[in-house]
Amino acid sequence: MAAWRCDLCLTNWPMTTEFKTCPDCQQRCSGMSNAKPLTIDEAKSRKAHALFERQYEKYDADRAGPSPEDVGKAEARELAQRWREIEAVYEQG
Repeated sequence: MAAWRCDLCLTNWPMTTEFKTCPDCQQRCSGMSNAKPLTIDEAKSRKAHALFERQYEKYDADRAGPSPEDVGKAEARELAQRWREIEAVYEQG
């Protein structure tokens, strides 16, 4: 059987134009005349997974500002400081 083979990850992809470029590595594949490719279902599943991973990495890289955890910690510190100020006024007065 013929397959597209990624020289980087060594995956044998089905011999369709959809897999001329490795979905995992984004590298151009070379044709192999005697190689067993992934099934179409396996290949499409791996392609979808790779696309999701790239989109999530881009989203994570593009996300601006502190994480929700950092925001929560900052708010807690601010509330604790305000409480100490209120207590100090109460003790003085």
